Amino acid sequence: MLGKFSGSWDEFFTLFQQNGLIQGNVMKYSSEWTSCAVENPNKILLLKYEDMKSNLQNEMQKIVRFLDLNVDENVVRKIAAILTFENERISLDLQVSNMRQLQSDILPFFRRGIVGDWQNYFNHTQSQYMDIKAKLYETRAQ
Repeated sequence: MLGKFSGSWDEFFTLFQQNGLIQGNVMKYSSEWTSCAVENPNKILLLKYEDMKSNLQNEMQKIVRFLDLNVDENVVRKIAAILTFENERISLDLQVSNMRQLQSDILPFFRRGIVGDWQNYFNHTQSQYMDIKAKLYETRAQ
């Protein structure tokens, strides 16, 4: 679940709270990108995972418009049908099935792709912490 991190989820979350992850403060990073996107709507397109899961074709149309491409809607529909999270997971499983080391390095990071799956990992206190931080950074991004 946590890649090569050998500690528990609670230990990982504590590192996250203390900005002790090698990636730094992920919420600050995301907030800064959101601010940049708001300030530069013609240069940065933000897409939400939940929106892609609920309507990938619509989100792909946003990309086509953002890039000012001339792509037939039927082509976008066909591509969206191929690029579902489930199809990508099957493709990745097939590509790495004979490469044990690569499989152990990559597959743990390829999540199940279920919106709201975080609720299976976060306890109530962690969830409240994230809600508070999300509101704080959301306010900063606006």
